[in-house]
Amino acid sequence: MADSAAFTTTESFNNKRFDSMGDTPEGAAILSFHSLRFKVQVGSVFKKRDKTILRDVSGIFEPGLNVIMGPTGSGKTSLLDLLAKRKDATGLEGVILLNGQPLPNDFQLMSGYVVQDDVVMGTLTVKENLQFAANLRIRNATKTMKEERVTELLHDLGLVKCQDTKVGTDLIKGVSGGERKRCNIGIELVTKPPVLFLGFGFEIGVISLLRELTVQGNRTIVFSIHQPRFSIYRLFDRLHLLSCFGQTVYHGSAEEAVSYFGTLGLVCETYNNPPDFFLDVILEHSDPSQVSVSTADSIIDEESKRVFIEKNPMDESRKNLPALFIESSENKALLTLCAEIMERSTERENDRKLGYATNWFQQLFYVSQRSLKNLKRNPQCSIVPLGSMVILGVLVGVLYLDLDYDLNGFQNLYGALFFVAIQMLFGNVAALEAFIAGRNLFLHESANGFYRVSAYFVATLVCDLLPLRTVPTIVFGTIFYWMVGLESDFAKFVFFHLTNIVTTMCACSLAFLISVSTGVYAAAQAIISVAFVVMMLFAGLILNISSMPTALQWLQYISIPRYCLAVHASAQIADLEFCGIKTVTLSNGSEVSDYLCVSGKEELRMQDIDYGRKFEWLNLGILFAYTCLFFAFTYFALCSVKKKK
Repeated sequence: MADSAAFTTTESFNNKRFDSMGDTPEGAAILSFHSLRFKVQVGSVFKKRDKTILRDVSGIFEPGLNVIMGPTGSGKTSLLDLLAKRKDATGLEGVILLNGQPLPNDFQLMSGYVVQDDVVMGTLTVKENLQFAANLRIRNATKTMKEERVTELLHDLGLVKCQDTKVGTDLIKGVSGGERKRCNIGIELVTKPPVLFLGFGFEIGVISLLRELTVQGNRTIVFSIHQPRFSIYRLFDRLHLLSCFGQTVYHGSAEEAVSYFGTLGLVCETYNNPPDFFLDVILEHSDPSQVSVSTADSIIDEESKRVFIEKNPMDESRKNLPALFIESSENKALLTLCAEIMERSTERENDRKLGYATNWFQQLFYVSQRSLKNLKRNPQCSIVPLGSMVILGVLVGVLYLDLDYDLNGFQNLYGALFFVAIQMLFGNVAALEAFIAGRNLFLHESANGFYRVSAYFVATLVCDLLPLRTVPTIVFGTIFYWMVGLESDFAKFVFFHLTNIVTTMCACSLAFLISVSTGVYAAAQAIISVAFVVMMLFAGLILNISSMPTALQWLQYISIPRYCLAVHASAQIADLEFCGIKTVTLSNGSEVSDYLCVSGKEELRMQDIDYGRKFEWLNLGILFAYTCLFFAFTYFALCSVKKKK
């Protein structure tokens, strides 16, 4: 731990350099925040009110280990996210400066942020995850340099023994929880960021390692932690304590915090853990009557305040800790330093954006490579869709094996083709998972500048549609085509597959749009199930379109299986003739039999289906247009997904 306090004299601060972080990424980073007030809107849609999370919070975080502590709901996570520029700044007042200048627009690309939830690809090994981050985030480096950086991180984080072990998923046994956390830290440290934010605590070994990194690399590390044990707390340099209502209770040297509370008559017992003591004191002396309430600034409403005071009557022993800190010499010294920083602060001129470390094609390559590895190591994801298509293809093929083209042949063949169209729809519901399963990983990586949204979008489409959708569709179509006994014409066989693939793409594009828009698998599944059922009803087999209510007939034009069925029926039925003996019972009870032939064209006219090559390509063109439209909407929806908290 540092031998001297962080905020002792103004001169010590004057000697700090105020270089732009973009110009000296390896230099010291001093993060200061001045009179921060942060509000959010809570309540129902029709009755919203402002709730203040942070109230006039100021502080300075210098190179070293800085920790934000406070009770649950004190706003420590909000403060951390605001400093890291990972939270929507709507409702924020005050100034956050980096080396005396406003935070650059691409501050996320310069800093590291380790979130509480693990955001790492579980099917990749520890080393592969670090290599992925190095390949996409390290600038102007050769392959050898990137490999050396990964090797260095593996040694520094103590991950050498498990470097070739998969991180692990629900189905794959992987590394331990501590090793998983260290892997997350390594991904953020791969660029040697001057500022590192951590949204949770770690084991003492990791904290000790991070402390060494602050000394070696002159890094500023900021934690948000609830109640660490003493062996971890003693390694911290600076401490920022928040009250239950988002006010500063203490900001300064972590080593001198106990002494500060002692001057207030709040003595920490010899064997008491200081973090436990701080939280006990804050909770014991917490009182909403100490917080001013107005109509524009309602941290709590007046009724809640009145009830709290009635249940917890104020006594003389209860201290107003935020007010006492405001009057303290520690706060006066802090405000003096903050004032000097504000006086020196200047607008960030010619804010040079770092941009992405790699070009679009490199991003596409590395993201696709990772996706294919994930697919290969998740065989159930590829085997199950293929296996289900094989089973359904054989089952349907057996039911319609070598169809006879008698008078009942049209109904049987038309029904079989209808099943194909419906299978292209419902057989691709699993496409919902493509953008939902990796949603958290995408949000974290895109916010941290790993890759462009467009590169991720194209990589996901290629790695999902080709192996998981197109291949099973071709296998199913091949089995169905020859078992049912459709026309032995190679051109028609290829056209049959083309129609199925385009229909599959259209169904998947709609599934992608719904999954990205909702973000929740259960909701997406409910919506797409309703959509597919409606499309099935208006496909033209269950009920003839001309028999439907006029007000609902327009729904046929948004029915994906209707276009697919129309193409298949025109290609496979129009040139056929269905012949057989038809028996008619006369009014006198006698029966008359005759040999009849009905052309496929006549049957299609009765079903209101246009036939001919022109209409086949027209229907395919409509499906293709829908596919492009859904893909475009999906991309825009993906770009608009909120990446900040």
